[in-house]
Amino acid sequence: MTSVMSSNSPQVSFHVIDTEGDFETLPQLIKMVNGIYGRTVANISQASTKSSLAAQFPQLTQFTDFGYTMTDFYLKSVLDDPTSKCNYISFTNGDNFYALDFMPSIAPEMSSGKDLIGYEFVTHHDSEPDSFRARGGSHKQIFTEFERRKIDLAAAVFKVDKLRQLGRTFLLDQLKTTQDINALANHAFWADGIFIEGVSAETNNKVIIQRVLLLHQ
Repeated sequence: MTSVMSSNSPQVSFHVIDTEGDFETLPQLIKMVNGIYGRTVANISQASTKSSLAAQFPQLTQFTDFGYTMTDFYLKSVLDDPTSKCNYISFTNGDNFYALDFMPSIAPEMSSGKDLIGYEFVTHHDSEPDSFRARGGSHKQIFTEFERRKIDLAAAVFKVDKLRQLGRTFLLDQLKTTQDINALANHAFWADGIFIEGVSAETNNKVIIQRVLLLHQ
């Protein structure tokens, strides 16, 4: 987040969701970041929301959802807000770093109205070399494609109108339709790739910037 802040783009807003349940430390950290960068980072997560979702979907106590349920909840709040001025949205985690030219690199694609923007990245995950890795091993460049195992959620930017049109979720739809814990756990593990694949399948108005703009720690 702070790496994107350093680009000094005034039209970017930051919304933090606490998916780990540390509702005491996070506000202090956000206050410190706001003071350093002179920006307003909004802490939009509430303990009551997490409790409410857990009560609504008791399956959540039986597998790891990787924070996607909370992400779905707040994504829906953006998509359902008729007063929202948000045109594009991206999702990230605290272990990601962005290149200083991240915003200048994606701005032309947003201005042209692309539905889906991807970019190459470096990942800490260790694996054998294949068609989308420069080499095997960890901390290697990924040649991004809009497919599972070939992209990270933080390596994509989505047009809000397109997400609103599609109505896709990361995990909430599955929680509403199945009690199968193994199926839910498997879907949660691949949720980012499944989400991106679904959006990509519904548009030809997309682009992959062939330059490393993200370090996934």
